[in-house]
Amino acid sequence: MTVRSQKQKTRWQVEREFNKLANAYDIICLIRKIERKNLLLELSFCIPLFLVGCFMLMYNSSEHLENWELFINISGIGIIFLASVLLYHAIIPFLSKKHNLTEIILNRPKEIVWVYPLVTINMPFGIQFIRITTLYFCLANGKHFSMTTRLSRANLLMRLLKLQLPKATFGYSERKAFLFNTNKKLLL
Repeated sequence: MTVRSQKQKTRWQVEREFNKLANAYDIICLIRKIERKNLLLELSFCIPLFLVGCFMLMYNSSEHLENWELFINISGIGIIFLASVLLYHAIIPFLSKKHNLTEIILNRPKEIVWVYPLVTINMPFGIQFIRITTLYFCLANGKHFSMTTRLSRANLLMRLLKLQLPKATFGYSERKAFLFNTNKKLLL
């Protein structure tokens, strides 16, 4: 092997490593963008719900609602409690480092054994109302991560993940679900 062929090989390896890092960066950026959008969507529901509960607690001073005062107060407390629980479940996974999907993809990619999208179409009265794509990440320890996004972003993320996670299984089938439920290592 000549010196020139060794330089070419190392240049090829450097380009391959660069492409892999660029691919990982694209995946991380896309996942963080999806996670932020989902967090903002959850917060845009929880915060107004919390404010409605606070308003119900403060609104009991009206004279024509004397008989309903206790009901309004209890309802306000219930709505505040519900909004607080929803806020907790929205914010804590976003801040947690050990359950962070981006950290698993970067540092422990072998833990991800199965990735599949699930498209849900809501069609009341035969009219397509909402199309939701949920992307599921199944780990070797049996845990699941999921994120909701548009179909085009899910397809882009799947293409990028196929390059980053070559040993993981992609797509859904009954056989893959059976293998995952019996022995997660069979999917690798």
